[in-house]
Amino acid sequence: MIHRFLLLSAFLFVAILSPILAQQPPQEAGKSASIEISYPSPISDPIEPVNRSLGFLNHGIMIGLIHPTAYVYRLIIPRPVRKCVNNAGENLAYPVRLVNNLLQAEWAGAWNETQRFGINTTVGILGLFDPATHWDIPPSREDTGLTFGKWGWSNHMYLMLPLFGPSSERDLFGKIGDTLLNPATYLFPAGPIFTYNRLSDEVIRYRQFTTSEYDPYALSRDMYAVDRREATVIPTSASEDESAIETLQAVRFQPEEPGFFPETQNRKVFFAPTGEKIPYSLWLQKEPATFVYILPGMGGHRDSTSTLALAELLFDAGYSVVSLSSSMNWEFIQRISSVPVPGYGPIDGRDIAMALETIHRDLQARYPERIQGRVLMGMSLGAYHTLLIAAGETQGKLKGIQFDRYVAINPPLDLFYGMTQLDAFYNAPVTWPASERETRMQAAIDKASKLLKPPDKFKTPPVFTPVEAQFLIGLLYRISLRDTIHASQRITNIGRLTHEPGLMNREDEYEEILLYSYKDYYQFLSCPHSEQKRAGYRQNIFNTPAI
Repeated sequence: MIHRFLLLSAFLFVAILSPILAQQPPQEAGKSASIEISYPSPISDPIEPVNRSLGFLNHGIMIGLIHPTAYVYRLIIPRPVRKCVNNAGENLAYPVRLVNNLLQAEWAGAWNETQRFGINTTVGILGLFDPATHWDIPPSREDTGLTFGKWGWSNHMYLMLPLFGPSSERDLFGKIGDTLLNPATYLFPAGPIFTYNRLSDEVIRYRQFTTSEYDPYALSRDMYAVDRREATVIPTSASEDESAIETLQAVRFQPEEPGFFPETQNRKVFFAPTGEKIPYSLWLQKEPATFVYILPGMGGHRDSTSTLALAELLFDAGYSVVSLSSSMNWEFIQRISSVPVPGYGPIDGRDIAMALETIHRDLQARYPERIQGRVLMGMSLGAYHTLLIAAGETQGKLKGIQFDRYVAINPPLDLFYGMTQLDAFYNAPVTWPASERETRMQAAIDKASKLLKPPDKFKTPPVFTPVEAQFLIGLLYRISLRDTIHASQRITNIGRLTHEPGLMNREDEYEEILLYSYKDYYQFLSCPHSEQKRAGYRQNIFNTPAI
């Protein structure tokens, strides 16, 4: 319970800071390079269209073949048994790790692996169990690709391999070495069994990732490149300014039960204003209950990890839960938004209210006896929209909308200030010397990658400086903004971008879009028609006393 409370506290801290996360206003959108840092791409992708095509092929295999069969497999084979099979596969691959530790002159790692193999093969019954980890003998992750990296061969070109997934020119050759060193290669069908058993659980996280991300290909490519490169290490010490650092730790807020996402009921209902079927996520109690509708923070998806974690807390407390994607999320833009570029609060709030009412009517038709009441809960930007809807209902401006309670978790007091703070966080590295800036940014990203792994995968948690933490928070939101702009311009290109938003080759477009700050977005994209409209926008949206 204490661990759960700390996770919730960290999550709410993000809701506090996310809308108030500054740079001077640029003269023109995309022309602020003198005060905008450049995001260091971790790997080159010169054959992106080919890689994306192969990514679609792999996605089809995962969703069309692995997902349905793995569902049956998980019903038949209990989780403890699947874990034992994974342990046995890892134990059998001991020669891969031993040889590569030796080739890298990592004598301690080679000795640890030898101890682990001996203990887990005997005490652990042929590797089915892992007592070595409980005896504080940690595994290493060395392989042939990392050995090449230790010898000076860096990854230069990203490759998406059919069936095998993300790789590079270096790791392609490394995979050949790993295959030759792994005894499972010569004990057919041991290799396919171990692989399928592992994928039967990984497909759950894969589905959640590909469902909630606008461009899972680009994100997985960058994450792979960061994970596989030699980490840049710059000694740091803890700082007294812990606010941004604590906020960064909240990325670990996730559901406690791995099976919570598969329990999600994904529904669609026809939305008359746009003629689209709008998707929503549902977690339904077996008995009648109050329905809580969740509006995520800026750019959040209805199935994002933080939304799932909050939904799990509410569901465990006895509520039925419904989630809808943020107005700044690509899914909302494609299915719900009545304007080409979202961001104007009253319009977004009205669109959200109409979508919620449509969803509620759908639920009433399906489960007339299950609904005891309804609550609207918003976080950050979602909290701002929650208050807009509450004000609209009170003033009688939103017909048909009626919630029993409104819960606004840390709504922003000043959206414009919050946007400029996000821009300032992204540009925090300008305080570093120019000659060190890219190296320090890479070091911060390398450390942050550890936060996405289970705590048992690293000995000590990474230590961040305030500037590193600010940059990483700003980077997360800047990538979210990139997705928002690209998604909106693919539907309705208003002519601000030099490159035509496409599907298979996005690198040039992304590079251009990343030059847009949040202030640029609101000034040049969300409200592009007239200075008079911009003035009204600032007055009515960013400072709304009525709320």
